[in-house]
Amino acid sequence: MGEIINFLTAIRNKIGYEAFIFIGFSFITLTFGEQLSASSKVAPELEVTIRVLAGILFAVGLLIAFLRIFYSFFTLRPARGMIDGLAAGLIAGLIGGYFGYGFHSGSQYPLHPFLRTLLCIPYATSIGGILGLCIDLYHPDRKISWRKYLGALVLSFAILFAVVGFGLFLFVPAFSGAGITLSNIQLIFEVGLLAITAIVAFGFSWPIKKYLTRFLFIFFSITIARIITFLVAIENPAQSVVSLGQLQYLDTLEGGINLAISAIILMLWFIATYGCFYLDHPIATRLERFLTTSR
Repeated sequence: MGEIINFLTAIRNKIGYEAFIFIGFSFITLTFGEQLSASSKVAPELEVTIRVLAGILFAVGLLIAFLRIFYSFFTLRPARGMIDGLAAGLIAGLIGGYFGYGFHSGSQYPLHPFLRTLLCIPYATSIGGILGLCIDLYHPDRKISWRKYLGALVLSFAILFAVVGFGLFLFVPAFSGAGITLSNIQLIFEVGLLAITAIVAFGFSWPIKKYLTRFLFIFFSITIARIITFLVAIENPAQSVVSLGQLQYLDTLEGGINLAISAIILMLWFIATYGCFYLDHPIATRLERFLTTSR
């Protein structure tokens, strides 16, 4: 028991109190919103606002916690990576949210497109910040002793993705009632990927030809993912048989779990695609050499 207390005390000293305060207030806000909805008839706009606020508080606490954890592995890059990711997430929430989830019409989408876009922004921004921390593993300011820290890194990412999935399951069910689809979520991740690769390439002063060459890997990855979600059919109780991209997440326990799993898979796809874009792997170097010599 003493070892467990010491372990928890070390985590508290490492993370600090701020993260726990933000996450605690997020649960209080969510509980207040649920009690308000149960006790009286409130407008859908107010329910959306309360859930968005709770999600923002949860995301801020999560970002603070992982920024402090990852700071031990880096000098300056984690803060820079999180800022890049937050900026890319904001762009993805605005553009991808509007032209995806916010672009629907019909009676099953009672919320105004602006409110539907607003729902996408806090979650896209927070996940973008987390992904910004993750991709900093590709370009830290100093080398990491992988063998020494491998176990800690694997455990950290496992906890990270589990917490993100729990947050999505808990705070994003408002999406499901209005019928967000996997294709809508894909678009948010795609726009975020394009934004952060452009930001990083500019920050590292890449020549425009190098960026356009590496952009081919992003294009092929997005194309393959879209083909898979278009061709694979899935059965949904509310939709019968539809393509995977048109899958809607129901406002049920199963729908929340499916939404969290989909987001985690897209996060892994995001990190892998960024690696193909940034790293000097044999295919990238050969392609750059071929395009340079064929001019």
